Amino acid sequence: MVDFTECFPLYSEEDKHGASNTFNTISDYVETQALRDLSKLFETYSLRENIDALHTIVAEAKERKKNSASGVSSDKDVWREDLEPRGAIAARTIPMLEREAKRLRESLVEVRVGPSVLTETTTTIGSKTKQLETANAEMGSEIEANVQATDEADEKSDMLFEQLRKVLAEWEKTPSEAEQWTVMAMESSAPPKRDLVPIHIAYGLISTGIDLPASAAPSVLFRHRHSSSTLPIPYPLQLSNGSKLYTFSVILIHFLVQSTVDPFAVLTEEDLRFHSLCLCLRLQMLLQLPLFWLPRVFRGMILVLATTIASV
Repeated sequence: MVDFTECFPLYSEEDKHGASNTFNTISDYVETQALRDLSKLFETYSLRENIDALHTIVAEAKERKKNSASGVSSDKDVWREDLEPRGAIAARTIPMLEREAKRLRESLVEVRVGPSVLTETTTTIGSKTKQLETANAEMGSEIEANVQATDEADEKSDMLFEQLRKVLAEWEKTPSEAEQWTVMAMESSAPPKRDLVPIHIAYGLISTGIDLPASAAPSVLFRHRHSSSTLPIPYPLQLSNGSKLYTFSVILIHFLVQSTVDPFAVLTEEDLRFHSLCLCLRLQMLLQLPLFWLPRVFRGMILVLATTIASV
């Protein structure tokens, strides 16, 4: 310090503005540091808000002091010398307890009503669940029935194609002399032509010229136009309506379709349609007819069978 005192006059003479610059620099630094510290304190302790709150409290205190001096008081929280602590606490807590009691009563009502609503909801859900289970069971039964019907149809189709394959194989083995034998047998065993006409003429059946197997009697291709008499037959075929379908249908079914149906069994209309369809498919393969002829031949075959049944 002594050295600084001794050197200061010399320093002032040599640099007249140096001291003032140093003073200004130090002053600016101190001011900046003080402002920085004050800003940090304001932010740390929220001095601005707290000072405003303190100002409000002081203003309210002054107002209460002024009112108490004049004998006027409107604030419930104002402390008075004659006020007991129990009363002050009750004045503060009783309103809060009343609000809480009201809320609890409302909650109790909701709890009492809740089970009935829950029971009704559970009953409704149970009934809907039963309805859905019933509908699912019915749908499952229907699906099973459809699957079973589809399987049966597939089996019947497989059986039909297998029969057609076997029939085709058998017909490929048919001897070429069958047609000549058929013509000779027809000429030797046919009755007078004035009484009998070919079946395809009597009922409009297309003449196919099919070579029948040697075991097929050629006379079965003839039937009387106006009477129910027939040629000698190997065996009858009993129908469900009590009438008899004779050799004509038997030969068509057994030699052209190679059906495994018992000739003495009872046949329904569905069976006749099934065998007629087999016959038409066989005719289409043998004659190499176009497919659009198949419905026409099928209708003609059903007509022939129906006419034969009706006339027997």
